[in-house]
Parts: sequence; structure tokens; C-alpha cells
Amino acid sequence: MEEVVTNFITDPMKAGSGKSYLGIMDMLQYVHMPEFRGVMVRRTTPMIKGVGGLLDTASTMYKEADNGVKVKPSTMEFIFPSGAEIKMSHCERAQDKHNFQGWQVAAFLIDEGQQIN
Repeated sequence: MEEVVTNFITDPMKAGSGKSYLGIMDMLQYVHMPEFRGVMVRRTTPMIKGVGGLLDTASTMYKEADNGVKVKPSTMEFIFPSGAEIKMSHCERAQDKHNFQGWQVAAFLIDEGQQIN
């Protein structure tokens, strides 16, 4: 049986305290593994793609960590030289949860989960 690890990063009192940043950074510990697949989710695509959003922050961080990373803004994907991949997606409506069915991922970050219905 595989080990399942669940991490929660919470700070309910403060916006801007770095929870998203830590979640993005957490994925870096696995990008040397060729089979690693990670997913980051926010409620809407504009929340991901907005200035200073997940995509912007991750692009900067991942390029600094590994200048060989391929950033695909249109599909919100990062492909590392090892073969590891990180994808961002939205979950705006209740039925969007089915979009993730069958995905085999090692890490799944739900950013601002309280906004997802």
C-alpha cells in the first residue's frame, strides 16, 4: 500500500501571508522525478493567470530553480527537464470536479479552497 501524505497550509487570519507561495514552492521538491505529476487548482482561470497569481508566481520561481523548465502559459503547464510536469486548472462549477477523474497525480494543491463550491 502506498503512503498518502496530506499537508494543509492555513492562516485564516491573513491574506497575503504566503500560503500560495509555499504551495507552489512545495512542488519543487519533486521535480527531479521523471514521473512526477502535480496539479494546482483555483476557482477560476483569471485567478490563476492574473498578475501575481499562481501562474505568474510559479513561472518566476520555477525558472529561478531550474532554467531548463518549459513554461506553457496558454495551457498553464510546466515541464521540467527530468520529465516532471505541473499543471494548473480551474474548478469553478461543481461539475468541474469530474475533470480530474482518472488523473494520476502525486501532488494536488487546492489554492483558496474556501472559494470552491
